[in-house]
Amino acid sequence: MESTGKNNEYLIIEGPERIKQGTEFTLSLVGYNIEDLYALSFDLVYDPQLVQLVSTDEGGAVELGEMIKENEQNEMTVFGNEADNEAGTLKFFASLIFDGEGRTGSGEILSLTFKALKTGKVNFKMTDLKIQLDFSFNVLINLVDSTINPISFKSFNLADLSQWAYELQSPSNGLSTDYNNDGVVNTNDLTVLKNNYNLEKSITITP
Repeated sequence: MESTGKNNEYLIIEGPERIKQGTEFTLSLVGYNIEDLYALSFDLVYDPQLVQLVSTDEGGAVELGEMIKENEQNEMTVFGNEADNEAGTLKFFASLIFDGEGRTGSGEILSLTFKALKTGKVNFKMTDLKIQLDFSFNVLINLVDSTINPISFKSFNLADLSQWAYELQSPSNGLSTDYNNDGVVNTNDLTVLKNNYNLEKSITITP
């Protein structure tokens, strides 16, 4: 997996563009250039008439990727892994539970396996995505309620696109939208912007 920015931290949902009806397929949440990942939570919505989540071997809905799998130094514990195939929703929450270094690097954070039920175009949208990028006692305090109070990760929206267009006009307007960290605001930054825009993924199901 290649990064589009040397230091820019961002996420992307990866998966097939097309899939045949009746087959299973996998979506992956992949992180690039992540530093000190300590906790994350999100909601995922999808059309339950077109696809259904398939349980993992452990009985949950989410398969942990190499970025957050448990290790001997500091376990990342899953506190929420609840799927509702009737409503088409998934709620996920995981966190390290001790002070220390978070997970750093690029790679798969988690994966989800679905079965395509009917033909059509299904849209997967990750909402309320939050990432804790370093240790905080607030994480431990809020574990009782299975919530975290982290900083929001870079999930871009229309306001970010407008700011990029403004800064594109002149270097004096700022460099806050230099998303690929090359020292200039230009069209290359749109690659990162596109990858993070609302964290959505669409797949066409064919006969």
